[in-house]
Amino acid sequence: MLLITVDTLRADHVGAYNPAFTSATPNLDRLAQKSVVFLQAWSPVPLTTPAHASILTGLTPARHGVRLNGAQALPDTIPTLATELQSQGWETGAFVAAYVLSRRFGLARGFATYDDQIPMPAYAGTRLEAERPASQVVDKAIEWLKARSGKRFFLWVHLYEPHAPYQPPAPFATQFPDSPYTGEVAAADAQIGRLLDELERMGLGEQTVIAVAGDHGEALGEHGESTHGLLLYEATLRVPLMVAAPGLAAGSRLSTPVSLVDVAPTLMHLAGAQPTLQAQGSDLAPFLLRQKEPPETTLFAETLYPTSFGWAALLAARKQQWKYVAAPKPELYNLATDPAEAANLVGQGVPAEKALREALGKYVATATSGSSVELDTEARRQLESLGYIAPSSPTPQTAADPKDRVRVFTLFEQAHALRLAGDAAQARTVLQEALAEDPQNPVLLAEQAEVLRAAGDPAAAVGVLRRVLELNPADREARYNLALALREAGREEEARQALEAAIRLDPGRPELHEALGLVYAARGAFPQAKDEFSRACQLDPHNPRVWNNLGNVLRELGELAAAEEAYRHAIALDPAFAEPWNGLGVLQVLAGKTEEAITSFNRALELAPNYLEVLFNMAIAWDEAGQREKAAQAYTTFIKKAQNNPQFSSQVSAARRLLARISPTPKGG
Repeated sequence: MLLITVDTLRADHVGAYNPAFTSATPNLDRLAQKSVVFLQAWSPVPLTTPAHASILTGLTPARHGVRLNGAQALPDTIPTLATELQSQGWETGAFVAAYVLSRRFGLARGFATYDDQIPMPAYAGTRLEAERPASQVVDKAIEWLKARSGKRFFLWVHLYEPHAPYQPPAPFATQFPDSPYTGEVAAADAQIGRLLDELERMGLGEQTVIAVAGDHGEALGEHGESTHGLLLYEATLRVPLMVAAPGLAAGSRLSTPVSLVDVAPTLMHLAGAQPTLQAQGSDLAPFLLRQKEPPETTLFAETLYPTSFGWAALLAARKQQWKYVAAPKPELYNLATDPAEAANLVGQGVPAEKALREALGKYVATATSGSSVELDTEARRQLESLGYIAPSSPTPQTAADPKDRVRVFTLFEQAHALRLAGDAAQARTVLQEALAEDPQNPVLLAEQAEVLRAAGDPAAAVGVLRRVLELNPADREARYNLALALREAGREEEARQALEAAIRLDPGRPELHEALGLVYAARGAFPQAKDEFSRACQLDPHNPRVWNNLGNVLRELGELAAAEEAYRHAIALDPAFAEPWNGLGVLQVLAGKTEEAITSFNRALELAPNYLEVLFNMAIAWDEAGQREKAAQAYTTFIKKAQNNPQFSSQVSAARRLLARISPTPKGG
């Protein structure tokens, strides 16, 4: 059995659903010709981690408890496709393309191989945003597949294209110059083609159950939303879903609305496995095998992401053509006559409105009674404000409707992207515009603090982050960023206290241990720093930055062999990361291997030409090698570039002394 999930894939950007896109998806269209194609498949949530938890368990987010990206892990008491198939003797493997699906979030259970080796580019943004190209994922999946010939296997392959930012590789960037999103769809399709071709080459194409699903869609500007997660319109809920299996009618197209929670029980049946899942979703296989439309059921969707901003949660229910969205300003649409969701029919006496609203009440009841992960305080408050949970205190004033805050959300996304691109000044301008409309928004304030840090003003960021924590004391990200800002502001002891408090709340978060290690290292407490960096490496083994930091403290402790191993590990994870090349060069100088050191320093300078520490180390290496002319030139270059940088005042003084020793008339001094 092969399950392919494509992140952020709209149904209407696949040729099998919209002939205008056949040039982008020839391989998906080829699969569609031998599959049952579901024309109205719904995601239960427009967020990656919760949607995949639903795909693998057959449960709604309300029941499995994973409601947001990066916030909860799937409880280990909940069966998944992988746990049940593995217990029945199947070989299981998964290859995922984004850190948001790393094993940290509970989806690895049952997979004998769970390849989440997603490097963290050393100069990237947050860990949660790390990804790897579809080509790398498929390379590893094919390697695994080749080793399973003749065995029953369940292989899950996750591709992150076409998730934003849209940066399609060649040749798709030039093939779709006006739509980079479509270019990324085409890039994902090409890799799906490689997988399908490998199955055919192995003679397994006709005997393998194959399912392809989008986890959610992408708004692309519809209803004002650029990406996904904020609203519950069809642009982000309707996804492609196709299933090919022995006994199914090739090329059939079903119009009955179905949900991604139906995937797991259906695949279990088609694979001939015992139906041991505790799924809420429907087993569609009996109807597919008889070439019949499955019966209509009520489908549910939610997004709690707006609650992060202090806005209302959204819930949606659909049956047949009717769709109801519970919000401060509720919505009702007839999707058969109004697929663009332009005519809100709430309050016009449509019987479906009351029925769907009552169904949503039952949906929320499953969350409060059936989920092993409790709602956080803010999410619970927002659901109370919609009338779905009896409040434990007087009902709070209704929160803002997310559709009335789309412009603010768009400005936030723009500011965030600008900051990550290194344009803190423009990010600040855009963010000020958003804050003018929503000045007490905790997410906007948190982003403002990050912009201030990026602009070199951590002291100001500290004040903003304290305000964020006043508004939302449960904000773990703000606590982490506060500790970073305190450290950057030179308030090391406060930073240490903040980090230790944060670790008590979230001991499994690697970034906290890395940050605490940096605090200890700055104080010269290298044994404690080593412990923290080692823990960070255990929790996040594919992050080159933490391996480099571990190498630095091991070098300070005189554990040079272990330091070299750490540096080389960092380089293997990200060969374009200059810092471990510098660390490796320092070790080589200490070992008297000056030629090797010069090679390492040269590599670091190729990657970061103005890396001042490397310029100084290179001069020392040439000096140690007896190459006085090259050493003098290197000292001179370093002095010119570093003489106005107060952080390098001692190195500049040393360079001048060393230069005077080997050159009676120093240049550039």
